[in-house]
Amino acid sequence: MHANNGPVQRALEWKGWLPIARVSYGIYLIHPILLFMLLAGPFRPIFEYANKGALLIVLFGCVTLVSWVIAAFLYSLYERPLIDFGGRLATRNRRMQSERAQA
Repeated sequence: MHANNGPVQRALEWKGWLPIARVSYGIYLIHPILLFMLLAGPFRPIFEYANKGALLIVLFGCVTLVSWVIAAFLYSLYERPLIDFGGRLATRNRRMQSERAQA
């Protein structure tokens, strides 16, 4: 049982999710590296502050934004060209198989 065109379905089908969806795996891979680099390095003194909650929230927002930018760059530089190349190879392979079947 599922409702067609319910509010949840409309929210999940919203086209605004597309840019994030394309780079979500890259964000997943990049954000822990950034967090480790920042929290083990220049932002380590944050843990000594008594009121560190707000600082960590700002840091989280910045890491999210920077992760998205890096993932988008890597997507356009590596992932998209490789997906296109794989599509061309698959098309060529299907064409060759159909030519063999006709021969």
